Amino acid sequence: LELGRQTDEDCLSLNVWTPAGESDEPRPVMVWIHGGSFVAGSSGIYDARRLVSRGDIIVVTINYRLGALGFLAHPSLGPPG
Repeated sequence: LELGRQTDEDCLSLNVWTPAGESDEPRPVMVWIHGGSFVAGSSGIYDARRLVSRGDIIVVTINYRLGALGFLAHPSLGPPG
């Protein structure tokens, strides 16, 4: 649990950061998956505004289920044998 951060089980979301202005040219897309050893972290700690404004790219940050809600593993939960 991260101190000072609101947490919620409804965590499957994404943020999309786009450059200001329109473009007829396709822009590259960077998908950022936060670290944290699958037990901690959130996309909310990354602000992609500077990267988007300097790189003329689209940045997508995602949240995913962590810990037992997303990566529960135990030998008795696997297939027999």
